Amino acid sequence: MPHHLVSLALSAFTLTAVSGVATHAAVEKPVPAISLWVDGKSYEGPRIQEIIGEDGKLRYGVESFVLETPDFLITMSSLMDPDPSIAYGLAVTDFGAPSTFAFLFSTPIVPTGFPNQVNASLVGGLTDFTGDGVSLTPTGAFVQTSSLGLPLTGMGVDVGAAFAAGPGNPGAFYAYGPYAAGPIAGPGPGPWTVLQAMADFKLSGNGDIAALTGFAQIVTAPVPEAGTGGTVLLLGTLAAGYWRRHRISQNK
Repeated sequence: MPHHLVSLALSAFTLTAVSGVATHAAVEKPVPAISLWVDGKSYEGPRIQEIIGEDGKLRYGVESFVLETPDFLITMSSLMDPDPSIAYGLAVTDFGAPSTFAFLFSTPIVPTGFPNQVNASLVGGLTDFTGDGVSLTPTGAFVQTSSLGLPLTGMGVDVGAAFAAGPGNPGAFYAYGPYAAGPIAGPGPGPWTVLQAMADFKLSGNGDIAALTGFAQIVTAPVPEAGTGGTVLLLGTLAAGYWRRHRISQNK
């Protein structure tokens, strides 16, 4: 993750409350947060809602979020489970010059120590709007990075490579991935109380579209083998389907 975003990510994990004109602040436990940046500029993220499932467990989600400017269009949904895992889906249309997009998803999780296992996946597609070529380039080594905290520690299951296609038919679609890592032994010693996933990439612009679905998880017991493309694609509809089947309680 770029250094200037690391500090922003860490600040998203805690709330600072100030009462009246008091000079001291009380730092509370980590809270769920979704943040986004375009070309280094921060934009207001979506309102996160609490979801109480039929199993009685608390989860956090965003059913649908849209951010539109003259330069880009972003749509996004997510489901963050303190149990603990993160699933998200996002689509970006880059109207103008090539731009860099960064999305941070973080959630408090049940304290998870070592030994543990971690896994992550990323899949999607790119659309070449004008037929002049399309590319997606990670700003670091990978498009999606996954971390635990605190302190912020990489999970070792980063995924997502660069992709580029030359000129072709306008509207041509290109599959991206699937990429998967793990399950592997996760970091120690913990206990970890925060899980985060970040997607950070540059898109080629000129109307090109990138649609991505990501997943990150840590467990204290063995997990199934990483999913195939069909299994990973199912994550793209996870948030929307979950909302239809469960009662939703909005944060006040």
